[in-house]
Amino acid sequence: MFGRWRKTPHGLEGHPLYRLALQVQRGKLTLEEASERVDSTRELRDLADNQLTNLDRRIGDVLAIDRGLAFTLASLNHAVAKQKGFRRVQVDSALRLSELTYNSSARAALLRDALEASRKSGYRRGEKTALSRLAEIYVQEGRVDEAIACYREQIEGAKAGGYAAIDVESLLALGDLYRERGTIDEALDVFERAVRAAGAAGQPRGQIEALTRAAELHFLRGTPTVALGSLEQGLVIAEAARDRELEAELATLLGDLLRELRRVDEALAAYGRALALSGEDVGAQMRILRGLVPLCAEAGRWEATADYARQGLLLSSGAEPALEVAWLLDLALALLELGRGQEGVDAARDALIIARAIDPGGQLVHDALGRLGTVLAECGEWDEATATLEEALTLSNARGDREAEATWLTHLARAAWYTGDTATAVRRYDEALGGARATGDRPLQAHILGSLGTLLREGGQPRRSLEYYQEALDLGKLAGEGREVVRYLTLLGRTYSELRQPDDARRSFLEALALARRIDDKRGLVEVHRRFAVHLGARRDREGTLAQLEAATAIVGELGDPRLDAATLGELAAAQEEFGRREESAASYRRLLANAEGLEDLAAT
Repeated sequence: MFGRWRKTPHGLEGHPLYRLALQVQRGKLTLEEASERVDSTRELRDLADNQLTNLDRRIGDVLAIDRGLAFTLASLNHAVAKQKGFRRVQVDSALRLSELTYNSSARAALLRDALEASRKSGYRRGEKTALSRLAEIYVQEGRVDEAIACYREQIEGAKAGGYAAIDVESLLALGDLYRERGTIDEALDVFERAVRAAGAAGQPRGQIEALTRAAELHFLRGTPTVALGSLEQGLVIAEAARDRELEAELATLLGDLLRELRRVDEALAAYGRALALSGEDVGAQMRILRGLVPLCAEAGRWEATADYARQGLLLSSGAEPALEVAWLLDLALALLELGRGQEGVDAARDALIIARAIDPGGQLVHDALGRLGTVLAECGEWDEATATLEEALTLSNARGDREAEATWLTHLARAAWYTGDTATAVRRYDEALGGARATGDRPLQAHILGSLGTLLREGGQPRRSLEYYQEALDLGKLAGEGREVVRYLTLLGRTYSELRQPDDARRSFLEALALARRIDDKRGLVEVHRRFAVHLGARRDREGTLAQLEAATAIVGELGDPRLDAATLGELAAAQEEFGRREESAASYRRLLANAEGLEDLAAT
């Protein structure tokens, strides 16, 4: 019995199976012939199980140098262990040999051998590993039911504790299989078990992987609050594990989800946290900026949009041209809104150059043309704007993109409107409205109707404009476009005020204020307060006017829009001066002067 603990006398080179394997490698024996000799000499007959275990461990070193020799050693080791009835060694050597075997049927046979031997010897770890690898083979072969059966049999042991580390990957794989089948409840249950198993095994990355997969499923099934909870739990785990890379990744995912839910301030905070954690990881920073730049643009945070877009462009430096196009287009819009229209045009032109180089005639060119045309129109370059938008429209037609076609028609209508060609503007809007209705795009329909309403109001037909604003409002509500609903309510309030219908105006403004507060639409809130102040001023309500402008001024600074900040503060200062509030007016004008100096500094950058 003491022979079982004999040590290998001369290291790997002195191991009898190593010498036998060399004969196979040199062509003196076939592998089958060598396997038949494992009982031919006393040295081979007397091999103890610890010698086979040691050899199994050393095969990993051999593999790095000579895969063929490693395969031969593993084959001989498995043959000896099986012949001598060393079941645990038989299991480990079969698992080792399966890793070195390319043929899937041969691998499956080895894994079944390991499974049978592990069950006979009560070797639970070996059994679970064999089941896991068999399941992987079944997945590769499309035998999903058998894969699920293997995974489920493997992880049942997790209920009694132990071997949690082995179960984590299998639980994740099983959850993915359920997800692909559309059995979401089963997938979520498995991912929850994976979180517990990974926690027991001290694997924070496994916990977070399960939580992120569960979050995705919760979001897809319409329970975003639960999805947020999963990601926030993952963030807590990553922070506790002091894993900054993982924490940054979770914060980025949280920002992506909050952006989808239009919870702008929270999304900005999550992305900001991710950036702070990313250190000098350029790839991570670019992934964060991929979501952060358009979020800032969607929220009207123009200074932040410009800053982050430039940061992304510097990081990319040609490595991600498609992403650079997107950032340049957002930068163009931000610069336009910041009063630097010509720079915005230049940014859009740069985007078009890159787009044509990497995607001639494709989606990027299409988007760049549309944005360039829009910015040109806002800068008063009517002819070039129209030509550029017409080119974008032609591409939309060629691609069969009806939604984009309607969008460009809307901008062409605006260009015609700005040049005083009302008939062409109305015709273009009608074409765009037909396209938007054909595609069922309610937000775009509402936008077009709102634009038509404004065109009519400015053309001296305020009562007709009310019909368009109301229809736009109804469509915005149906589409769940809260920010647009705030805008249409504000337009209704403004028009009712001009028509001297104060009760209707007040009702519209108050409804707009309540909604803007509820959805945290700060830009919309500022606009409602400003328009409500105009209405109250026309009614000689001094205190009401000042209250609305003071409320707008208190919020506008959070938007990072110095032009809007200056306009709002200027209106407050003028109202204070008109109403005899000399000291308050002087303070407001001083703030306005400081704001103007900031704008000059911004223009110089």
